[in-house]
Amino acid sequence: MKKTSLALAALLTSMAVCGAAAGCSPRKEQEQINTDKTQLYVGTFDGGFGDDWLYGVKARFEEKYKDVSFEEGKKGVQVYITAEANYRADKYIDLFATSREEVMFTESFDYDEYKKRGLVLDISEAVTKPLNYDFITETTTDGEETVTLESKMSEDYREFYGEGGEYYAIPFYRANYGISYDVDMFEEENFYFAAEGYGDSEGFVRGPDDPRSPGPDGDPDTAYDNGLPATFDDFFKLCDKMVRSGITPFIWSGSVHEYLLSFLENMQVNLDGVTQSKIFRDFEGHADKLVKSINEDGSLELYKEDLVPETVYKLLTSSAGRYYAINFLHDIIANKNYYDESRCFSTAYDHLSAQRTFLLSKFEGSIKDTAMIIDGSWWENEANPTFEEMEEMYGAPAAKENRRFAMMPLPKATEEQVGEPYTIQEQSAACFVNTNIAEFKIPLALEFLQFCHTQESLVEFSQITNSMKPYTYTMTDEEKSKMSNYGQSLYDIAQHAVFVPDFSTSPNYKRTGISMGKYWTAQFVDGSTQGYPSRAFYGNANLSAKEYFEGFTKYYTQERWISSAGPFDEQ
Repeated sequence: MKKTSLALAALLTSMAVCGAAAGCSPRKEQEQINTDKTQLYVGTFDGGFGDDWLYGVKARFEEKYKDVSFEEGKKGVQVYITAEANYRADKYIDLFATSREEVMFTESFDYDEYKKRGLVLDISEAVTKPLNYDFITETTTDGEETVTLESKMSEDYREFYGEGGEYYAIPFYRANYGISYDVDMFEEENFYFAAEGYGDSEGFVRGPDDPRSPGPDGDPDTAYDNGLPATFDDFFKLCDKMVRSGITPFIWSGSVHEYLLSFLENMQVNLDGVTQSKIFRDFEGHADKLVKSINEDGSLELYKEDLVPETVYKLLTSSAGRYYAINFLHDIIANKNYYDESRCFSTAYDHLSAQRTFLLSKFEGSIKDTAMIIDGSWWENEANPTFEEMEEMYGAPAAKENRRFAMMPLPKATEEQVGEPYTIQEQSAACFVNTNIAEFKIPLALEFLQFCHTQESLVEFSQITNSMKPYTYTMTDEEKSKMSNYGQSLYDIAQHAVFVPDFSTSPNYKRTGISMGKYWTAQFVDGSTQGYPSRAFYGNANLSAKEYFEGFTKYYTQERWISSAGPFDEQ
């Protein structure tokens, strides 16, 4: 039963302090330095994944080496953890050389720049030696993993971080932007599509006994997406059903429309596929889904072209996935019944507020039930303080363990695309060791890096953060059961999806650090420009997706591209 807005006011007041901090995790009391032990200083960016997972590693690592002396007169190791919002790699680079932190977990990491400045230690041994090798005792342990950390990485990560045969960093977490949905609501309201020959007159299930449709991957045996909209048409049919049921389909941050740009990028990658999506950062490749023209019915005439650095900008002006992504967003913004415009276009309404609205809508009478949120895959872990406050206010039904959410595999633009792999644009994050670490501590740091990536630690990370690391590992049903429903959905996606990295070994990428997520500016017939499609569509109800897409061609000319991204290095 929903409560009154007085409950909401009390909850928001109690959480007011939380809204100011990135990640919004409760501030732990900093432990004291134990002078009887050797310290290993570990820093982590205080963002959506928090630092609870590090404390799990810390406890086991300290226990393993509690009787080992690393310095004269001391015994054991203290993993001293500091989580700070300013530990994002791009902001911290000028401070890192003199930082106390010896091992760092961070995001927005310019790998080549950190290497050029000599800030990161060669950690190749930790990556290439078997995980059962102990850098501290210099022995191999029986009964432990004999695989290497390198073997758990994808080829893309091995080529990028291990270029030249040496590793100076390794990937940290796996994350992407997308649509998350309320599983309980979908089941209660019969929002799933039925298998052919079943369901109601609109094609939706009539109840839990109706088998579900195969979903966007077209395979009924992969249950994780069964019943979810396979195409754009299905998706908006679902949104219309939600509106008729008195439910608001969407919520997102009004002040951080960059989230919508990242979502658009992920949608484009899913529709262009892995081969074409990699071309932009590689600065060359064969593009096979470029738009020649848009037909009156919205279908596309396509062409193919081999792109080189001077013509890669055509992925900004002519990518089919980009047109489809813009069209998808346009159709959301054009129907104001699909979202709460007072929040979604308020510059005072941040991502944490959107999470609170999404979670509160089930219990708070002043908020319409809300089915989906556009956010990063870390949102559920980031919202832990909200869950805790809600449990205090509304009791056990509001507790995190009693709510079920999932990440939605994105629908395809057309029926013809159904069955193509779910392709995801990954966000960049890395961990590395500071070169200013004392020489006697290097084996300790290498061992800690390996320890963080054993099977036990990877599983523990997933269970604590309800997310994945970008390594090859599987979990038993019992291990998965300790994750939230949302975490289990991310696990299932990780086993089936194809991931596109947001980096490249191309010299032009290294020089520019280019990201397609920054290139959504269109120029219109009156000469005006807009870099946020969501705001353009909201501000001009007559603006079509086709007009915005054609605006890319007006803005991203070859001259502008070469002047901003060039001159180009030979590939």
